[in-house]
Amino acid sequence: LPYREEVSDREILELSRSHHVLRSSGDTAVVYVLYVSRKAMEPDSLGATLQDWGIVLYKAALAEFTKSAPRTASHYEGSTALHEFGHQLGLSHNEESGCLMNTQVEKAVTALELPSDVITDFCETEKQQLETLYNQFNK
Repeated sequence: LPYREEVSDREILELSRSHHVLRSSGDTAVVYVLYVSRKAMEPDSLGATLQDWGIVLYKAALAEFTKSAPRTASHYEGSTALHEFGHQLGLSHNEESGCLMNTQVEKAVTALELPSDVITDFCETEKQQLETLYNQFNK
């Protein structure tokens, strides 16, 4: 994809539509992950969901966010992707500390120092919510 310093929502949608060739069907789900530099209107945003089939990760924003703690960069990238995937699966934000879908995860101002401190998995509450969603879907 062509590099742009900042990308608008419209450009993200155009890029994703031009590359969206596989579709979910039957028991196979297709989720696209689109890497772009940063969001024009929200330059500090680390990630976003894209309709019901995609995730956007803002690579330059993630790099800037973790520049004070570079050992955590890959952990924050994975955490952001999984958080956005949680939205794709039907999870909403919550206020439980230690949970991936906690609203404070998206509002972090400073990267944590240790990779082990970055939340990289759903908490038990979220796993139970996912199980409930799965059971509702498979009735």
